[in-house]
Amino acid sequence: MGCGITLSDLDAREDGTVVFAVSKDDGRLRHVDAVPRGLSCRCKCVTCEEDLIARQGDVNGHSFAHKSGSGGSGCASAGETELHRRGKEIIERAGMVTVPRVTVIDGIITQTAGKIVQFEEVLLEYRDGDVVPDIVGIHRVGLKTFRMFIEIKNTHGCPQSKLDKLALMDVSVMEIDLSRYRHVDLDDLTDIVLQEAPRYLIQSPAISLAKKKIEEDRLVAEKERIIAEARLAAEAQSKIVEYRKPGSLTDQVAIQTFHELHGFGLGELLELDDALPSAFTVTRKLWQSVILMWLIDEDERSGLKCLDIVERISSRGWVKPGLRWIDREQARTLAETDPDFRLPYDEVLSYLNRLVVNEACFKTGKSTFAIRVRIVQKVHDVLFEREVGPKRKAKLLQTFQRIMETVRPEEGGELDFEIWLDLCAARYNVAVDTLLEHGSTAWESFHASVEQIASSLGRKPPLKPQNLEGLPLGGVFERLMETYLQEEARKAELRQQQLHLERDARRRRISDLARQHLHFGADEWLASKIGTHGEKTPTEMADESEASMAKAVSALFDEADRLGRLAEARKVQERYQMELTEYAHRFFRSPERAELWLKSSHPSLGSRRPIDVCLDERSMKLCVQALEPKQTSRAAGSRRP
Repeated sequence: MGCGITLSDLDAREDGTVVFAVSKDDGRLRHVDAVPRGLSCRCKCVTCEEDLIARQGDVNGHSFAHKSGSGGSGCASAGETELHRRGKEIIERAGMVTVPRVTVIDGIITQTAGKIVQFEEVLLEYRDGDVVPDIVGIHRVGLKTFRMFIEIKNTHGCPQSKLDKLALMDVSVMEIDLSRYRHVDLDDLTDIVLQEAPRYLIQSPAISLAKKKIEEDRLVAEKERIIAEARLAAEAQSKIVEYRKPGSLTDQVAIQTFHELHGFGLGELLELDDALPSAFTVTRKLWQSVILMWLIDEDERSGLKCLDIVERISSRGWVKPGLRWIDREQARTLAETDPDFRLPYDEVLSYLNRLVVNEACFKTGKSTFAIRVRIVQKVHDVLFEREVGPKRKAKLLQTFQRIMETVRPEEGGELDFEIWLDLCAARYNVAVDTLLEHGSTAWESFHASVEQIASSLGRKPPLKPQNLEGLPLGGVFERLMETYLQEEARKAELRQQQLHLERDARRRRISDLARQHLHFGADEWLASKIGTHGEKTPTEMADESEASMAKAVSALFDEADRLGRLAEARKVQERYQMELTEYAHRFFRSPERAELWLKSSHPSLGSRRPIDVCLDERSMKLCVQALEPKQTSRAAGSRRP
């Protein structure tokens, strides 16, 4: 268990008094309240070792006072003194201490996890000239003896004046920082002093060797730097010479692209003056032409990255060989040699930014550029105008060939297209190219006339236009008209024959239907006139058309229905007449009287014969009532069989 006293407890209080002292009996620290009063306390000052008096009055706070009455003004930092004493005791008792290892990493001296150094002797407050280190440790390495000065840092580190003196001495110096342990129990400082507390070698042979190694490495590096700079300067001068050589490479595709862009009216976007040096083997106007065309041809409209453009140019072999692989550091060196020097990337980026200023491009991202729609539209308009003439000529040639296919050799079928086109242009008082170009007013009239001729040749009848545009078609139209008239006459004859065949078929069909539905009355019906259809017979209606045939069939079905109803009515009449006859026979009990009554007029029947009146059940009842006038209709019904 610890003593319960810390370094901060040993220092003087705010009023300058101390409450801890060293017992002269056992050398241990004692609190003022733990000892007898006055000189009987048998205590001495921690710092100056003068006898102390324990003041334990009732008015002021208890404290120790120097016997001499000096006040102990120089003894306020008792903790510092005790720290040095404790450190010396701990290191002397252990005979060792942990010392940092010295390493050099990237030219910087670094002190890492320590190693243990064993001491043969440990000295406290040992004076070496003007220097009094806190602790001195004597140790051996082989046959050599070395001293190590150990400084204990409590509240303040080793002063600069002391460091300056130490620097003149051939001795190792280590500082152990205990400032963060002022509130740790004094009895718990052993491991802290020996190894746990931060420690730093202020100077040592290892540090001297490290500094020497660093200096040697610095001199070697400086020498290598000078050599490298000289080599780079020579290489830079060589590259500058190559950079200033004018581009001499010719590329037919690039030249064609340059002329195309001029034809599109975009020459103002290209630098024609090539006086400035360049990193490219082709002239400035050529590589700029290719870049501008790439931007125009970009389908996605998401833009092209400047780096991708440079790589595409480099893949064509347009970057000067010595300038293909240059980093930014080399570029800065070259720029210092020649202010005009620019990397291929910078040249391309400068041109792209110039296109942005001229409102031909816009940025879609960092170092990514896309062409504006108006530039693309301008190119498309020019291409459209260029293509109009050839397209019109090709279409006109097709129409000409289609027309001339109808012309026989003896009619002038060997006419040459180019000669004919020249003659046509002359008739319109223009050149052929002018006739075919976009916006030509002569073309509209000429083209419409030729198309009318072509369509007239295929029209029925083939009517000859007034303007044949110099084509040998007079005999063609006469021949086609004659052929057309012959075909029409043949068609009319065939049509008449077809009509006769259709008429005969309809006659057979109406006749077959009449016999099927009217049986023996078919011939009479076919020859009868139908009043609702213009007093025409069914045969005549079938002769007219399919529509009249349908009406005749409808009339046939009506007639068949009518005859069917009549036949049904006759059957009913015959049945009731038979019943009436049987009734009359039963009533008169004489066939002769019954027949006479049936065929005689009767007043109650409207002076008509009963046999004629009896058509159905109702009329039969009337006849029965006439036979038995005195009986009721109910009685007459009861005698009915």
